[in-house]
Amino acid sequence: KLANSTSWWSFSEKLERKLCQENNLLLYISNNDRINYKKLNFCDGHIVPFDLDINKIEKKPYRKIGFIGSNNIFNYSSSLELIDLAKKNKKLKFIISGSVVEKISDIDLPKNVELFYKKDFSNKFLEEYYSKVSISFLPAQNNSGIKTKIIESLSYCVPVITNKNGYDDTFNIFLNKYVFVTDNNFNLNKITEKKFDDKELVNLYNKYKRNNNKSFEKIISFFN
Repeated sequence: KLANSTSWWSFSEKLERKLCQENNLLLYISNNDRINYKKLNFCDGHIVPFDLDINKIEKKPYRKIGFIGSNNIFNYSSSLELIDLAKKNKKLKFIISGSVVEKISDIDLPKNVELFYKKDFSNKFLEEYYSKVSISFLPAQNNSGIKTKIIESLSYCVPVITNKNGYDDTFNIFLNKYVFVTDNNFNLNKITEKKFDDKELVNLYNKYKRNNNKSFEKIISFFN
């Protein structure tokens, strides 16, 4: 249905239940989704986490704490969180990218916040953006699905700071090494002072992908 549509795809809970009853197996891309559906008394299924290919890029020497997002209310809220962080951490540099920039262009930004936006989300644009970023600040406003921006950032070897809504058990392999879950009073400087190793992150990410492949193999065996 998505392949022939340019609009957002959604349906009612009633239809969702009907679809679940008509299928042999449900696939969840996150443990959070699986837990949520079980609470709604949907049938159980298997988790097949999302991943992307590793993107090797040349990183600039002076990089910033970045947020990237499209032009919607959730990303707008997250970008305001980053702006608030910038005001509290004036010695650090920040960057906001993606079409969310259109929503905040009229805000009086602190001097340590840079806006970086192009009309497309091409690979070239993403490579240029992530070359500028030392850590991604990616809080989430709800805990549905899996945060593809987190996976995207890790695929560019950029560590991530998120919140409880943005975290999922499928990220456990990166926890407190390259993915950090924050509370309201977290110490940003303590995280930025850590020394990150791209090679170690690549090895962990490849392990994450291998685990995903094993999950998918279990799905295939279900039908054999």
